[in-house]
Amino acid sequence: WHKYHPKFKRALFEQTDLIICDEGHNLKNPDSKISSLIVKVETRNRMVLTGTPLQNHLMEYYTMIDFVRPGLWDRNYFASYFAVPIAEGLKADAPPESVTKMKKRTYKLVEKVKAFIDRRDQSILPQSLPKKTEFVILFKINEFQELLYNAFQEQHRYKNPNTLLFYKQSMLCKIVNHPDLLITYAKRSVMELR
Repeated sequence: WHKYHPKFKRALFEQTDLIICDEGHNLKNPDSKISSLIVKVETRNRMVLTGTPLQNHLMEYYTMIDFVRPGLWDRNYFASYFAVPIAEGLKADAPPESVTKMKKRTYKLVEKVKAFIDRRDQSILPQSLPKKTEFVILFKINEFQELLYNAFQEQHRYKNPNTLLFYKQSMLCKIVNHPDLLITYAKRSVMELR
């Protein structure tokens, strides 16, 4: 690897024409390893694909915008001019002047980014995708899986059914899919405890 490292580095960081980041919302933290590495790639063309650009925080959106259009806005400017006023205006108890300011800043933001952001919603999918077909495949679990399944159910019989619902579902899925998944889970859990 070390023998070829300079060639890979040059090809990746200096000779790349286009970067496409699928699941681009993973770039939301500019201090993450992937974000700090990918911004170093020198390319004229960058594209971010994401289905969830605005889940939690407008600064996450800024990180994606800054990846596609580096330097369009300074991070502090974006926060003070867009993120804070928009967040303040969205609060349930926001005064009318904050709501008005939020609407104006949102409009300005949308107008500025529409030149390079192509927003689509799920309405375009039906004509682009084949008809959905679902299959239900039934199978019989083996004796060992049945033993594990029943033991797990018995252990949790008298506990509140809503507590740890996802944990229970996850464990039962591991048992019926393949018991080795339990071993992998147990090993990982033990390593995390150390």
